[in-house]
Amino acid sequence: MIAFKCRSCHQVIEAPGSRAGQIEVCPTCRTPVEVPRPRADAAPVAASAVLRPSPAAPAATAGMPVPGTGGRDGGGLIWMIEVVGLLVTALGLLAVAMGILTAVTTSNEWGWAAGWAAAFSGIAYAAAGLALAGLGMAIGELRKIRSYLARLADGAR
Repeated sequence: MIAFKCRSCHQVIEAPGSRAGQIEVCPTCRTPVEVPRPRADAAPVAASAVLRPSPAAPAATAGMPVPGTGGRDGGGLIWMIEVVGLLVTALGLLAVAMGILTAVTTSNEWGWAAGWAAAFSGIAYAAAGLALAGLGMAIGELRKIRSYLARLADGAR
C-alpha cells in the first residue's frame, strides 16, 4: 500500500501499489489526486497514522461531480467556451488595430475603406468573443450555485 496526502484537504490516502501513477479520488474532498510512485528511500507509514474519513463524508459528496476533471459536470466544455471566447476577442481586437493602421497609412480611398471595414468587423468579432466568454463564465457560476443548493438540500434531509 502507498500512503500519501491529498493536495487539497491534506487527508492521508492509501492506495494499492499497483495504482502508482494513476488518478485516485480523495474520499474526503473528492479532489482527483495522482498516486505517487514509491521511492526506494521512503519510510513506510504506520497503519495507525493513516486517518480514515468518517462514513458520512463519502455519502455527503456521493454523486457530486469531481471538479477539474471535465466529467459529467461539463467543466471542460465550459472552460473551452471561455477560452474560445477570449481568443475570438483577442483576434477581434487585433483586426481593429490592423484595420485602423491600414486606414490611416493607406493613400488611396479603397485602402482607407477596407481598413475601416476591417476595424468595424473586428469590433463585432471582439464583442461576440466577449459575449461567448461571458456566457461560459455565467454557465460555470450557475452550475456552482446549483451544486451548492443541491448540497444544502441533501444536508436538510
